Amino acid sequence: MRRRLDVAREELSGAAGQLAPDEPGAHYSEKLLTLQTAVCLTEAGRPAEAVVLYQRILAGGVASARDDAYFRILLSTSLALSGEPDEAARTACGALPVAVATHSRRSIAEARSLLGTLQPWRQRSQVRALEDALRTATQPSPS
Repeated sequence: MRRRLDVAREELSGAAGQLAPDEPGAHYSEKLLTLQTAVCLTEAGRPAEAVVLYQRILAGGVASARDDAYFRILLSTSLALSGEPDEAARTACGALPVAVATHSRRSIAEARSLLGTLQPWRQRSQVRALEDALRTATQPSPS
């Protein structure tokens, strides 16, 4: 995995500034590659390493509030898998209102998946708060 990511990083630095703004891939950046690396690390069973990358990139801000919420929920999953259930639930609770306001179905789906990951800690107050927030956020609004 690391070798493939290193190749991607080399290709990205070689192509930097060579694409016109309207060309496919022109928006791709080191920041996005780092976020995708964090996703890969989590999937590879190395969530603590992913947490470090997510936190570093998210501290500097991402392109949109919608993307920020999505990546914070992914960070939350990495935190949960690293044995930090309270921080995972707290982080997701902070991102959830933006995910709902921007109608981000993928973020809501990731938050639901996170609740599954947090099941061993379902009695903790932060996890219950996330469950309540997700339930409230996804209830249909009265017409």
